[in-house]
Amino acid sequence: MIFFCAGCEGAPPEITDTFVQVTVFKNMRTLQTEEILSLFLVVSDDDGEEDLESIYLLNDRQELFWKLDPLNWEKTDRKGSRWIGSSSIQMPDGSAFPRGKYRVIVSDQAGDRDEKEIRISVPGVDLSKFVFPELSFENQTASVINRGKNGKFLYFNSSDRFLDFSFIPEEVLTAQNFPRLNDLRSETNNKLYLYHFEQEEGYGVLVGPYYRVYERLTE
Repeated sequence: MIFFCAGCEGAPPEITDTFVQVTVFKNMRTLQTEEILSLFLVVSDDDGEEDLESIYLLNDRQELFWKLDPLNWEKTDRKGSRWIGSSSIQMPDGSAFPRGKYRVIVSDQAGDRDEKEIRISVPGVDLSKFVFPELSFENQTASVINRGKNGKFLYFNSSDRFLDFSFIPEEVLTAQNFPRLNDLRSETNNKLYLYHFEQEEGYGVLVGPYYRVYERLTE
């Protein structure tokens, strides 16, 4: 029996690529501002993706940790690779993420694991003075103020699942020149965010959610 099972051991997971990004976020529900963290990994496991059990993000110095599992992690395909992780990691008290070294640990159902070091090194942002983009409405039109370079609309459904994006046009928005909202309004309830990436500083900027945008352009 020992001989028979010698080749039956599961393959350990291996982290082959990592992505980490800090985004400054203005929540239009609460008007609070905070940092959110995106963490995504490419994990190789010969036993299949379904064998992966958990992802841990740890900051040993500050005694912080976050756990992701198949119930709450996100999946996305990019450049031929499957990435798993989360785009909504937050500090427990809403404060900024400590800069410096973190550990990422991936484990499978057999208890095998792999570990990689990542760093959060982008400069801190004074959110009390930060100028966020804004979606402004007037007389069945809308415009984006402080839109940022290559600004985007991000479309989500009612369960906060990402659906699509489009680049923010420079002209004033109307129901006629903003058909994407009409296409998605039944599924998303016109829920969208403004987003752009500050290339020089290395962090994202996110504002939202905005609701009933198409209705506000037609009512």
